[in-house]
Amino acid sequence: DTPERARKELALQITLGPALFATKDWTAPDVEMAYTRAHVLCRELGESPDLFPALWGLFLFRIARGEIQTALNQGGQLLGLAQRAEDPALLLQAHHALGPTYTLVGDWASARTHLDQAIAHYDIREHRAHAFLYGGHDPCVCCLGFAAKSLWMLGYPEQALQRGLEALALARELGHPASLAHAQLSVAILHQFRRDVSQTLELAEALQGLAADQGLSFYLAGGLVLQGWALVERGRSTEGMAQIRQGFDTGGATRAHWRAYSLALLAEACGKGGNVTDGLASL
Repeated sequence: DTPERARKELALQITLGPALFATKDWTAPDVEMAYTRAHVLCRELGESPDLFPALWGLFLFRIARGEIQTALNQGGQLLGLAQRAEDPALLLQAHHALGPTYTLVGDWASARTHLDQAIAHYDIREHRAHAFLYGGHDPCVCCLGFAAKSLWMLGYPEQALQRGLEALALARELGHPASLAHAQLSVAILHQFRRDVSQTLELAEALQGLAADQGLSFYLAGGLVLQGWALVERGRSTEGMAQIRQGFDTGGATRAHWRAYSLALLAEACGKGGNVTDGLASL
């Protein structure tokens, strides 16, 4: 039990975290264990550059658990650390933390401010490796996807669609499977907002293929739910409802921070199928 051993373990825990986010339910005990241990090691070692990614991982775990106010407080800590360090890479990730979180409390204007800051700090040559350190996905792909949804909510549908297309293009350029899945999920949700059944279905099916191939359970669940919604909209209620319920059974995204959205889609599908009792229960 030496400082050198602690530094080696810390590096391993920080590397393990994003892999767990990519392949498991974001609320999995393994995720909390990895980042909690990393945080403890940071305190034991004193000042460590790994304090930021350790705190970032705990922040994302709190988001997945629905502990949004705690996550906002941790996002503020991340921004403070980044500002004191005057490090553009850390500022990118601090804004990447806060932007999506503000969408979860419906503060779309604050979300857009932080998302735009993150996108402005991003340099693909310098930051493409961030997907392997923070959350298992690329920060700019994530922020472009959330910016698309924020712009839709703020009343800018054309700008929203443009941001969505940028998210998909960047994810494909990076060639990072979890980042592409992240973009496909975000843009499929945007198309669902737009009631564009064809585009929602196309992306949801592509997302399922990618997620199944790469073992990305979080994204597989999301693809199933959105595919089910699209099938119900096309009049295939029985098949669509089965897909939505399969998404819930798969877990992942339907147990994480967008559970309410998934339940709303389930309720809408129940209503279209004439199952009012189950629809009201979902609501």
